[in-house]
Amino acid sequence: MKAIYADPERLESILSDRYIIPAYQRKYTWADDECNRLWEDLLNFHGIWNNSKNDKYFLGSITVWRASDDKSWEVIDGQQRLITLSLLIKAFLNINSGNHKLLKCLYTENLSNDEVSLDAPLRVRSESLAENDEDFNKIIRDSYSAIEDDPKSQIGKNYKLLKNKVIKWGAGKNNKEIESMLEMLTRNIQILRIKGESMDDALNIFETINDRGKPLDDSDILKVNLYRSVPETYIAQKEFNIRWNALKDHKSIFTIYMHWLKAQEGDADTNTMAPRKFFQDYDKKYNLFKDWEGVMQNLEKIKDIAEENWDMSHSIVNWWTILNDSYPSSKNQVAYWKLPLYVFLCKNVGGRSHEGRLFFEEDIQDEFKKLILCTVKFLIIKGINYQNSGVIRRPSHDMYVAIEGMHKDAKSKYGIDNYLKVYTDELKNNGDLEKFNDRIKDHNEFGVCRKLLVYVGSYLSTSQNPYDFKGLLNQKIDIETIIPSNWEKYENWGGNLDWTQDTHREDIRRLGNLMLLENKLYKATSNSSFKDKKTEYRKSKFNDAIILSKERTDNWTPTHLKERDEEVRDRIIDFVKKDMAIE
Repeated sequence: MKAIYADPERLESILSDRYIIPAYQRKYTWADDECNRLWEDLLNFHGIWNNSKNDKYFLGSITVWRASDDKSWEVIDGQQRLITLSLLIKAFLNINSGNHKLLKCLYTENLSNDEVSLDAPLRVRSESLAENDEDFNKIIRDSYSAIEDDPKSQIGKNYKLLKNKVIKWGAGKNNKEIESMLEMLTRNIQILRIKGESMDDALNIFETINDRGKPLDDSDILKVNLYRSVPETYIAQKEFNIRWNALKDHKSIFTIYMHWLKAQEGDADTNTMAPRKFFQDYDKKYNLFKDWEGVMQNLEKIKDIAEENWDMSHSIVNWWTILNDSYPSSKNQVAYWKLPLYVFLCKNVGGRSHEGRLFFEEDIQDEFKKLILCTVKFLIIKGINYQNSGVIRRPSHDMYVAIEGMHKDAKSKYGIDNYLKVYTDELKNNGDLEKFNDRIKDHNEFGVCRKLLVYVGSYLSTSQNPYDFKGLLNQKIDIETIIPSNWEKYENWGGNLDWTQDTHREDIRRLGNLMLLENKLYKATSNSSFKDKKTEYRKSKFNDAIILSKERTDNWTPTHLKERDEEVRDRIIDFVKKDMAIE
């Protein structure tokens, strides 16, 4: 890192320079809480300053580096402060409109005569979002009447809040009191301006000292690196910014992209480095970020897969939704099981339709269906046997490398022609098939795959309409317990005297006691009698509920539960056995 320059400076000194908030920055997000806190801090300090004019109030730091035009500072950190302080200064002009010192904080002056023109360039300019800069310009240049009442404009809302506070404070104040406040604001409010000689220096500085603001995550740094290769034209930079913001879940998308590139490298190492470090190393090796358009297209491809912006068979869509809705994944990382599926789809996209949806050839869809069915079965077997999701980490990495057919290990026997064997051999070699065959018949502890088993069991129900199923999953649904989970409601349920509290604890966990049901029906059936439940089940589009609604008896007995439990388990066993060599 080169030299760092940093000194506390008066606000009037800070705002005597020009600043560019680049397109790779996050959008402006300060809202009522931050603006109210800033205003209260200023009022409190003003009370102290009136008694001690030498006191200073430190308002944090900004991190900048010299922009390419050599006339402005590019802001790495501090856009929230710079924009909000500019709005505050503009608000004070409502009660002191001719204050030359305040005007110089907002507009660049004529260097020859120190005059300020209201048509001059502004001190702060935002490229991060076009609407940010447009709203900010309108407010500073007095064409803001509609902006401050626009609920979509955070800049407009903040200006209105600050303006109202300033006007309320200034009511009844004489010129001397107002000038005192403005002197304190411009001369005794201080900001630490940290200057890096390069963007890398400024980023490293910010990450080191940023212990209060929202930290940059890996995707923010990667955005900076990618943005560097975008042509320096307004149209290109605007296009980049629009496409970047449309990605939304940058962290997950970059993580999946990292694993896709790892698969292409033949790297099945499960000790994966952080995406930022991976992409920095990868870029040094392959100049990845030079092709910003290619990288962006790959990121958009991943986004569209995640959002199901594709043309796929209803069967694939159903299985994809079942997995996404029912198998647990951490909030902080992409689920391991997803990685091979994403690698396969990213590798095999056939293009886009006229509507912009991802297109996959029919033979690719057939192959993907085999992969997703194999994945569902693998998760069921591993889930029942080990009751945690960590056991699929290693095989999922081996699988996505095999899909790309690029394994670093020359001894690897898996490739593009037999990648499904990664999962099937893993099950055979660990005796998982035999363990599953025993546990599925007798156990009611299903761990991480409990919800998956209920979803799969419902989907495999006889006569379940597959076209209806996707629509059902798109609405709010719950897992219905046919026997009431509340023991007081369960005791002598339906007039049957054979239930006991001991059997209750075991029976409510049985697969035969669980099924999917629309949320509104689920709420209506809560702890009801079986007779009343049947009335609601008739309204369902889940076939299991419809079947139960046709039961002739109003008294669902342990015998009924046992029969249904065996039937649901048999569905799942038959499904898993097929093509998985379970005897």
